[in-house]
Amino acid sequence: MRLMNFKSDLKPLITTALSRVSLAEVFHQHGIALRKQGEDYVACCPFHSEKTPSCHVYTKQNRYHCFGCHAHGDTLTFLMQHDGHPFLEAVETLADMAGG
Repeated sequence: MRLMNFKSDLKPLITTALSRVSLAEVFHQHGIALRKQGEDYVACCPFHSEKTPSCHVYTKQNRYHCFGCHAHGDTLTFLMQHDGHPFLEAVETLADMAGG
């Protein structure tokens, strides 16, 4: 019961932080070169080796998807997968990036 309250307390924080942090900027901060393609961006996937960009960053949804290795998610997922952060550490990092 207490864990459910903890999760429901975190949800508004996560939602707000995700809306404030640009995934494209997080990719840039991690040294991942992005190329503008329409409203969105493409990059070589940070999760597997490739020469042709197959990772798309969708700016309106603030999500990414790699058509090569099928990695996908939002900023929180990226921090967990790329940086190896456990969930709570990734939430803390995201909150710091969002200024809160």
